[in-house]
Amino acid sequence: MEYPPAQRRRPDPFTLLGVFVGDFSLDAVEAVAGDAQWTTDLLETILELVDGSLLRQHDVLGVPFFSMLAPVREVATARFEADPDVTDARRKHAEHYLRLAAETEPLLQGPTQLTALTRLEAEKDNLRAGYRHLISIGEVDSVAVAVWSLLLYWWIRNLLPEARAWMENILVAGVPLTDRTRAIALAFSAWVALSQPGARGDPGPVEESVALFHATGDDFGEACALTVLSIAYMSITPPDLDRAEETQSRAIELSHGYPTFQALFRGSLGSVQLVQGRATEALETFDAVIEEAVRIGDRFIESITLTNAGWARLALGEARPGLFVQHLKLSLQMANEDGIGYAFEGLAACAALVGDTETAGLLLGAAETARKRTGMIEQRSYVRLLRSLLDRILASEEVSRFEEARERGRALSRRDALDMALGGSTRPGGDAGKRGGVPAVG
Repeated sequence: MEYPPAQRRRPDPFTLLGVFVGDFSLDAVEAVAGDAQWTTDLLETILELVDGSLLRQHDVLGVPFFSMLAPVREVATARFEADPDVTDARRKHAEHYLRLAAETEPLLQGPTQLTALTRLEAEKDNLRAGYRHLISIGEVDSVAVAVWSLLLYWWIRNLLPEARAWMENILVAGVPLTDRTRAIALAFSAWVALSQPGARGDPGPVEESVALFHATGDDFGEACALTVLSIAYMSITPPDLDRAEETQSRAIELSHGYPTFQALFRGSLGSVQLVQGRATEALETFDAVIEEAVRIGDRFIESITLTNAGWARLALGEARPGLFVQHLKLSLQMANEDGIGYAFEGLAACAALVGDTETAGLLLGAAETARKRTGMIEQRSYVRLLRSLLDRILASEEVSRFEEARERGRALSRRDALDMALGGSTRPGGDAGKRGGVPAVG
């Protein structure tokens, strides 16, 4: 196929595709191309590029997606950057991915969750590029709304640090922000910071976010910010647990009409109850949330609450590794790498409780390596409980065996660590510490 020179008001198809930085759908091409003459039979035009080896085609959930080999992309990008209509094309590109965020937001909850995650994963490179472009030209309000809409995606797929960076860029963009945009950026940035190493609870910015959401009449946003504020109150020294409980209860009251998030917020209240020493009450809360998550078909809420219930059982002196294993299986289904670290920590605690020193060390070491991969920290709410279980080992004659196993656990490959946690083998000959993996208790 012959292409006209790049210097024209309406780019030819190959030149226009230089706006994309990753896989893209036919809908995305149509949105960017607008009313260009060659879009009258867009599919045929794109398939000609496939036939000419300029594009590759594959399906995602039955939807055709297209990509370029790196050398071809370099040519397309160079031609695109030289086109006089580049500004308009970039705007249309970014606006398409803003619409995608709005359309996908409700699908990230309930039984459509896995499908929505898969679709967003296929388009994540272009989401990033579009949002970065809008921030660079000062159009930050629409980006804040889009990033907020996809909160569950960034969380489940371990992209929170990147999304936090966008929020911080928005706060220092030097352009006027709406109250809602500032509220979103403050809450999001503070929430992610509380999950990263070296974090210190600072309620100030989150309190401002709560006030801004309240002033704009955004009950859902206020409920989310209140949940972050509750976490901040639990993270200060000393923790203000009464205020954390009160704040989380307000979040639940404001979340009616949002079943996934109301279940999430109820689970957060259970975490406060557990840290307060009310393990039986916390377990009742967690069990009710798990039942609700199963009812609405939300695997993410089910997974994180399973591990919470596992810690409540541990606080009551009962090792239930099956809860952490089920959490691990759901995390793998959703490609939630951070969930793997949670599962390893819980399983290590189960092993420590029943006196399986070697397995406890292996799994704790594997959890530490998992945390390095994701850049997140252990579940702050349960650090004290985990440490109390480990302190028994560290003060015993088993300490050398534990530390040696911990070091081996840190060196395990991801696959071997998962095999061990799921009951497989980590040693040649099929001997996982001579116990077949996690302790079979409960």
